[in-house]
Amino acid sequence: MLKNEIAEFLIAMGNFLNNLTDEEYNKFLKCNYENSESSNFKVKRKSFNKQFTSKDMDEIIAKINTANSREEVKNILSNESALSLKDNLVKIARSFKIMIQKIDKREDIENKIIEFTIGNRLSKDAIRGLNLNNNQNDTNKEDI
Repeated sequence: MLKNEIAEFLIAMGNFLNNLTDEEYNKFLKCNYENSESSNFKVKRKSFNKQFTSKDMDEIIAKINTANSREEVKNILSNESALSLKDNLVKIARSFKIMIQKIDKREDIENKIIEFTIGNRLSKDAIRGLNLNNNQNDTNKEDI
């Protein structure tokens, strides 16, 4: 915007506020103001979720730890209302000691959490299964 446009906007806004009654001004500050002349004027406010507490975080981590598949963890991460903010998702990832970069998108963070929790568990189970098969093969060879 040009300097003159900003100045004109501020003057218009000042005139608008000057013409309001005290009651209208208080409604305007609370974002509840509607006037027939200014029905197009609406102020949007973000609706913030409740505070993300450590109790919420512990509950989500417990759900993730008890999940048995990647899909379950994906559902947990996408359906939890407390994780609607990326910052809360980052807190969960950091609790698992997962490295998160500033440029990571929400989906990247979710995938890192999924692979760290379920992917590692499945890999360990597969390795244990291979070790059990090798041990059984070794005992079978000794029997022969």
